[in-house]
Amino acid sequence: EKSSHLSPMHSLGNGFSEEDLKEFDERIKKFLNYNSNKKLEYICEPKIDGLSLNLTYKNGDLISAATRGDGKIGENVTKNIKNIKNIPLKLKGNHPELIEIRGEVFLTKSDFEKINSNLGSQNKFSNPRNAAAGSLRQLDYHISRSRPLKFLAHGIGKSSKNFIQIDQFYKNLQTFGIERNTLNLKTSNLELVYEFYKKVDNQRSSLDYDIDGVVVKLN
Repeated sequence: EKSSHLSPMHSLGNGFSEEDLKEFDERIKKFLNYNSNKKLEYICEPKIDGLSLNLTYKNGDLISAATRGDGKIGENVTKNIKNIKNIPLKLKGNHPELIEIRGEVFLTKSDFEKINSNLGSQNKFSNPRNAAAGSLRQLDYHISRSRPLKFLAHGIGKSSKNFIQIDQFYKNLQTFGIERNTLNLKTSNLELVYEFYKKVDNQRSSLDYDIDGVVVKLN
């Protein structure tokens, strides 16, 4: 079934160089009419190559889980995610009355190998992302539930509580019982942002999940 998001799930812009990063910083300052000498603060984390998921909680209870779709309307996969251990069906702590939590559903490389080893040559998945997408969007939700999908949060949609900064939202996430990526950086130094990108790129083969870059966002 189709499921409408309460607020749109926008796509990311691309940058390919340190120069693009500086232009991104300048565009934000211009957009915000930011004339201060104080530098803007950014949060950086790997962009996991999985499937975007929007979790909607009302009064702490998970009422829907939907894929990104076209950004406004996705597919309802609520039944399919009920076996993902790090997606709580009920939030802990002092949670907002209503909140959309966005993140990535993925398979680790090791779990991907296990799944493929049990499939015939005609049915093998070409990569972990396709395996995660195929598992999450199964019409037979028993198959989805038998696959070791994982979830890491990276963003927020509509919320009855205003979070002034993303890292404030992330701190709250931990009290709600939801995980984020432990590989991250918070800095106002653009050179350190680019160094973080190079560090993550060098670690790529040793990470147990596929990535396709680093996300840089204004805190």
